[in-house]
Order: sequence, then C-alpha cells, then structure tokens
Amino acid sequence: PELKGLNDLEFFHRHLDAGGDLVKDPEILLMYRYSSTSLSWKSSRRELLLARVRPFQRRVISRWERFSIWGAGRDGHNFF
Repeated sequence: PELKGLNDLEFFHRHLDAGGDLVKDPEILLMYRYSSTSLSWKSSRRELLLARVRPFQRRVISRWERFSIWGAGRDGHNFF
C-alpha cells in the first residue's frame, strides 16, 4: 500500500522489487530538496519507519529462519 506523501520512497522500493539496479555515479543527477513544506516532512516518524521496514521484512527477514535485534534503540524497538 502506498503511503501518503512518501511517493519517492515507494518508487525506490518498487524499482528494487522489479529487479532494478542501483549504481553510484559521481555526477549530480538529481538535487533532492527537503523542506518543512514537503509532504515527507508532514509524515510521522512511524509512517517513515513502516515505509522502510516493510520492504526489509519482505526482501530480507522473510528469507531467514530466525534473527535477533541487538542494541536496537528507539526505532529498532518499533521495527521488531
């Protein structure tokens, strides 16, 4: 499900899900501007966390038989 205001993050994960590649290019191809008027700014920390955790669960954790979270901190506790 798409999260409101997090279209760029959703696009990134859909690209990876479709088998897309990531490459490092020394040239600046895009300048990303983040400001208090952007929709991402208005997304809660919890929404951002879920937008990152769900793809990680799908791509990584689902393939592991078991795992542990060690010294996770604030977001790690919510992750688990």
